[in-house]
Amino acid sequence: MAKVDATTMTPNHVKAARALLGVSAEDFAKALPIGVATLRTFESGKDIKDASKTAIFEALSDHGVIMQNGGSPGVRITEPEKWKINLKTTHCSRCGYQLPAVRKPSNLRQVL
Repeated sequence: MAKVDATTMTPNHVKAARALLGVSAEDFAKALPIGVATLRTFESGKDIKDASKTAIFEALSDHGVIMQNGGSPGVRITEPEKWKINLKTTHCSRCGYQLPAVRKPSNLRQVL
């Protein structure tokens, strides 16, 4: 089993990882320094810049995704590192309003 890095990552790895994480391309792209069009271009099998591939790979790795090739190709999720960005949509507990992906903490407790 060979581990995958940003240069050997395939579009199928990214699509499978997003499916396991349960995030759409739009939500995933919000957490990246690239646009959703670039993400979709890569997932369709076309080539993108190495910096964009690295950003995608690092974001998935930070969320516990392990990609592998070889005898048992695929994607699996381990325990993501603590204190990383949560890609799932969040709603206000009082009114149900969908909160933005990146929010400013309102107090020290939220920062910690």
